[in-house]
Amino acid sequence: MSHAFHELRNQTKFEKQRRIRCLNSFYKAWQDYIRYNRHLMQANMAAIAFRQSNELYTMRACYQALRQYTESKKYALLNHAVKNDFDVAIAGLKTFTADKTKSLLTKNQLRASNITRDMLAKRLFSYFRKWRGEANHYDWTL
Repeated sequence: MSHAFHELRNQTKFEKQRRIRCLNSFYKAWQDYIRYNRHLMQANMAAIAFRQSNELYTMRACYQALRQYTESKKYALLNHAVKNDFDVAIAGLKTFTADKTKSLLTKNQLRASNITRDMLAKRLFSYFRKWRGEANHYDWTL
């Protein structure tokens, strides 16, 4: 009986070990499955993040290009306006200012010469009047 009991005990022990090995292999397979799924999820998330960063970079590049294009268009428009419109207007204004300055200078010189002529005429008239008075006085005293 002890041999049969010993045999039963060994058989139970082997069955238990086989069951534990089986459970361990199932557990390990389950863990590998979970790890593999996590790895796939991380790979998917990395691919999605990479795609989003690429889209963001592309959108930024497009926005920068659009902004650069509009700025260059504005610059070209303003440059054209300055070169073709404002320069002509500035040149015209410059000639108008030069003509106006010349005419004002001429008028002021004429006015100054008229004032000087009138002052000299007054002085000369007063001088002749004084000498006429002196001559009359001289004639009267003689």
